[in-house]
Amino acid sequence: MVQDPGAAECTAQSRPLNPINQNPPMRHSHRFKPLGTPKPVVVRSDEQGNPLHIRVPGKPGQNVTSIREHWRIDDEWWRQTISREYMTVVLNNEKVMTLYHDLLTNKWYTQNS
Repeated sequence: MVQDPGAAECTAQSRPLNPINQNPPMRHSHRFKPLGTPKPVVVRSDEQGNPLHIRVPGKPGQNVTSIREHWRIDDEWWRQTISREYMTVVLNNEKVMTLYHDLLTNKWYTQNS
């Protein structure tokens, strides 16, 4: 092997690995909240189940002007069943919102309001 005379010398150092249970405990701060925590919303929908009007508690209701994306997730059958229809919608105030309709409970949620 030919060493590059302009390269800095690099040496390998070994250090013991700490097992997971020996790492210092994580401190949780009350300043942080999880991202994307679902919040319940009231949705009025059409005959096909598409949202027409959305009201987030504590905020004025908004009409849905368009649905950008629509997808469905059915998963976790071996633990707790999840069956949801997700939608990215545009509201009349031009805000974009991600909604999901829990098909098992017939409740609606938003993850970014």
